[in-house]
Amino acid sequence: MTMRSEKYLKACIDEYVSLINTHHELMEILLFRAQGSSLEHFRENYTDRSTELVKAWFVSMQKKHPHINTSVSDFIIHLHTVWMFTMFEELLMHSVPRQEMEAILHDYILFEIQGWRAIIQI
Repeated sequence: MTMRSEKYLKACIDEYVSLINTHHELMEILLFRAQGSSLEHFRENYTDRSTELVKAWFVSMQKKHPHINTSVSDFIIHLHTVWMFTMFEELLMHSVPRQEMEAILHDYILFEIQGWRAIIQI
């Protein structure tokens, strides 16, 4: 139910904007110029770890709420994280101003929440 609140949506938007604004240069290095460094495979490694964390979350949610659908493919979970990185990359590449970024993130996060709600049937 928390995911349905405007407070949750605003907190997510604020977190993404803060992350991008605070670490803009480091994110550009990590996402666009890490080739040949120890962080060259950061995106892939993070995506794999995130996939495992979300799978574990689904297991715990199934125990707490047996009526929800938790038979979500590993690939869909993986793809969700890839989309998040793509969004970060696009925002960075296009130097999106803060106000526009907030509007974009609002729609992205709303789409994300509504999509997951439909998939897990809550």
